[in-house]
Amino acid sequence: MPAKRNKPNENRTIVLSFEEATYHDIVRDADRFREHLYKLIESHPNLFPTEIKNGFQMKDIRSDNKLGLPIRRISVVGIAYSIRPSFVLPSMTGYTKAVS
Repeated sequence: MPAKRNKPNENRTIVLSFEEATYHDIVRDADRFREHLYKLIESHPNLFPTEIKNGFQMKDIRSDNKLGLPIRRISVVGIAYSIRPSFVLPSMTGYTKAVS
């Protein structure tokens, strides 16, 4: 059975916990990023698409236009997901510590 494809308006962003101080180093280092992801998949599987249990592929790194933050993308059964750190606002217009 083919994988279920997301509808065009479905959110394909996964919000994960990263330390702000080390985020840039982790996101740019594929091995460290993959290791961090594996830990989070194991401890919080509900944050990920269920198909991730069959693996994922690293895609690319894009730069956010508003904050200039690097955002890594992964592919799970051919569907691309952006990984956003939890220390930024959903709109990517600022940092959560600035509004708390």
